[in-house]
Amino acid sequence: MLKKGWHGKRIAVVGPNSYNWMATFFATLGGVGTIVPLDRGLPYEELESSLARSYADVLVFDETTHKEMVEKLKADGKILVKEYISMKELEGYENLNDLREQGKKALEEGFEDYKTVPIDENAVTILLFTSGTTSMSKAVMLSQQNILSNVKAMEATENFIHGDINMAFLPYHHTFGSVGQTVMLACGVATAYCDGLKYLQKNLVEYKVSVFFCVPLLIESIYKKVMQTVKKQGKEKTLATGIKISQFLLKFGIDINTTRICIVIVNMWIGVPYSMLMCSGILMNIPNDLYESARIDGASPARRFFKITLPYMLFVTGPYLITQFIGNINNFNVIYLLSGGGPGDIMLYTDGAKGTDLLITWLYKLSLGTDRNYKLASVIGILVFVISAVFSLIVYNKSSAVKGEDNFQ
Repeated sequence: MLKKGWHGKRIAVVGPNSYNWMATFFATLGGVGTIVPLDRGLPYEELESSLARSYADVLVFDETTHKEMVEKLKADGKILVKEYISMKELEGYENLNDLREQGKKALEEGFEDYKTVPIDENAVTILLFTSGTTSMSKAVMLSQQNILSNVKAMEATENFIHGDINMAFLPYHHTFGSVGQTVMLACGVATAYCDGLKYLQKNLVEYKVSVFFCVPLLIESIYKKVMQTVKKQGKEKTLATGIKISQFLLKFGIDINTTRICIVIVNMWIGVPYSMLMCSGILMNIPNDLYESARIDGASPARRFFKITLPYMLFVTGPYLITQFIGNINNFNVIYLLSGGGPGDIMLYTDGAKGTDLLITWLYKLSLGTDRNYKLASVIGILVFVISAVFSLIVYNKSSAVKGEDNFQ
């Protein structure tokens, strides 16, 4: 685009959601010029009016939906558009694949103007047409700062992670749709395109969709289909009971607490068997003479436990217990793999932490996540080390393994 002299130009794009649509959108938004996204459903008169009022210099169009309109626009000659680019190959038109090949060739020849293009985050980079109170659509001017501030806010309030799969429902010419897609790209989320509303349920299953942006009407449509399926299977009472239980638990905040309990149980399931095996070996090595002497002296079972068994166990397992405690402070695997730090409203915490995050998982999010803060991550790293080191030194030096070593030889 820069090689063709489009820097500072107004580039309109019209067509259904697609990779080529987004490529045009982001290439222009990233410093080439001003992008003018147009509704693919506009009738010819409104399309012509929007192109004229936006003073568009270039029109990138979908050849399957707008070929005839483009032919008529060229024949009428009422707009300022000088170049018409087809998204895919179309006889008589340059297409985006041609531009990509020209770009590759320019790079090979040493063209590097894209490295020095000045970026003004407050300059107008999107000229958006939206419906208003009058019969004529209104033009809204947006900047990179406008868009990215929304992206930042979404990253701070929602937990989109790499590995999620997004389904692109909303048309990209709609600001909510294009900003939503920008959020997904910023978070490393893959995007699938719906084959049509009648294939919605099938696509959700096939593409294993985990997140998507949409309007309430679409959610209502999905809800109706779910309820129809429930009625066909005769499970209305089961669903109603489940909904009541879920709503009751959420009122008491048990959702987060349940997650925490599950994490503790899983961690115990992983660590307790090894600890029991080790403790069994230690118990077998306690001299029976000690218990026999205690019984002769009239010591109760509880007294024998607290005076013989427990001190002996703490002496042998003291260093191991300290290691286990420090290991749980830094237990990254259980938190990351089970809950990812969630659930929980991120705004109740700070800088990316959620309801079940540990310091170590929070440090990971600040270092390698979407909301990076290396300064805070460094402080947390040092804090984890200080807590671990101080606790280990104090407890170990006060443990019987150090103080009472001569008593157990």
